[in-house]
Amino acid sequence: MPHVQTRDFGLLEYDPHAALQFPRGLPGFEDQDRFVLIEQEELAPVVFLQSVKTPDLCFLTVPISAIDPHYEMGMTTEDLALLALDESRQPASGANVLWLSILSAAANGRFTANLLARWW
Repeated sequence: MPHVQTRDFGLLEYDPHAALQFPRGLPGFEDQDRFVLIEQEELAPVVFLQSVKTPDLCFLTVPISAIDPHYEMGMTTEDLALLALDESRQPASGANVLWLSILSAAANGRFTANLLARWW
């Protein structure tokens, strides 16, 4: 099994089939295209999105369904093709897609999740 070096959790083993591949990287981090999810039970539903390449790059994320269970996501035909998903229908949350929102920490210590931003 491969390992990922992390700043906060040390060296962790991960299943290579569980690694997330972002074909275009993340906005602002286009060179970062492979991540693993790290869950800490006591922080649920927060999930750490850890870069496989860069130990210091780790995002706090939360499933969008935990923020707004009725939020409707959608993907462009181009993005569906890029991810090798069926272009004739939108993916269903929980069935074949995990929708995560990256959390931002404000100066007052509160966290926010931007559900309006789109990157495509």
